Amino acid sequence: PTLTGARTGAVTFTDSASTGTQGASLSGAGIPPAPAVTLSPTNLTFAGQTINTTSAAQTITLTNSGTAALSISSIAASGDFAQTNNCGSSLALGASCNISITFTPTATGSRSGNLTITDNAAGSPQSLSLTGTGNLLNYKVWMAQDPALGHQIGRADGDGWSVDPNQDSSGWMQYGPYVGNLPVGNNVAIWNLMIDNNIPYQQQTGGIIMIDVNDATTQTRIASQVITRLQFNAAMTYQEFALPFTVDTSNAGHTFEFRIWWYGGAYVKEQFAGFVHPQWNAQDSSLGHVLGRADGDGWSVNVSQDTFGGWMQYGPYTTTVQPGNNVAVWNLMVDNNTNDNNGIVVIDVNDATTQTRITSQIVTRMQFNTPMTYQTFALPFTVDPSLAGHQWEFRVWWIGWSYTKEQCVGFLPVP
Repeated sequence: PTLTGARTGAVTFTDSASTGTQGASLSGAGIPPAPAVTLSPTNLTFAGQTINTTSAAQTITLTNSGTAALSISSIAASGDFAQTNNCGSSLALGASCNISITFTPTATGSRSGNLTITDNAAGSPQSLSLTGTGNLLNYKVWMAQDPALGHQIGRADGDGWSVDPNQDSSGWMQYGPYVGNLPVGNNVAIWNLMIDNNIPYQQQTGGIIMIDVNDATTQTRIASQVITRLQFNAAMTYQEFALPFTVDTSNAGHTFEFRIWWYGGAYVKEQFAGFVHPQWNAQDSSLGHVLGRADGDGWSVNVSQDTFGGWMQYGPYTTTVQPGNNVAVWNLMVDNNTNDNNGIVVIDVNDATTQTRITSQIVTRMQFNTPMTYQTFALPFTVDPSLAGHQWEFRVWWIGWSYTKEQCVGFLPVP
């Protein structure tokens, strides 16, 4: 059609038939050129995302599938979703543009929103559904020089933050990061520290630092531990120190600090601080046991019922460990920490795909600070890129000699 509205015409055949000429009438309607919107995909779903963090972007393609230019008035995302686009205010016939959507959940659980496009095409505004899931923060690490961490004393020092008896007086070597939305239940704070000398001199056996977990909302210290020089295995070598703590319904949603108070007497350097919500309770079905039994909030073995030497816990055969540096953590307790200094358990990290033990450590009775109190033991390990996708175990071999109980086990990636 050359014009809009009703249009008529005819087709005529001239031939050798007796009638001479045949014909047929034609009719139709001309409609004006019009744009049309096609969206691909027609909805978006985001995987679980830690609350108050932003996901990687997903892309929606908008195509003008009509017969005239598309004029775009607005493109907007609602709920916990945001958008950027390269569409401009007009899209030519047959042209396409991209809309990038990100998801920043503000609460846990299912979250929903819409992408709305207002234009001059039929059906405007067009709407596309957006969904995602908000998760609690399960682990995070802050480098010692991160702006989220504060310092009363000390200074930036290479890859960390250090204090020195020749320059500093006692005080907060590190405080912060005032992190919120920690998971309810068992958690572990972790610090990577080094000392200049791990051999006491002049009868110096007291504490060098105190690590603690502070509820910054109520200014309540909920866990702490004094670290002595002898607790460092070697001089000028980073070592992980871990501290278990619990978030319950009374402080859920509060902000927390993972702090270091320096008493003085030694050069001390921190590389990072962080926390992890251990992924597996000791009774989790992902974990296996050759020895022991369910016991309250964990799994225990004892000298009366169990044969010395066996797997108190193996598994969980997780494939979520990424290449790079990681730390495995176990919350363990014993009934007596002074009777002797025998080895009680061996903790290890095992590549179950190749059945290769990556690292291990014997834990002795006297490494437990107090009896019948959970203590976190941390074991650093590195995954080569060639091992990506392998199955991993974080195991406990019970040597014997003591009632031993495990509460939970987990891991976190670290710098």
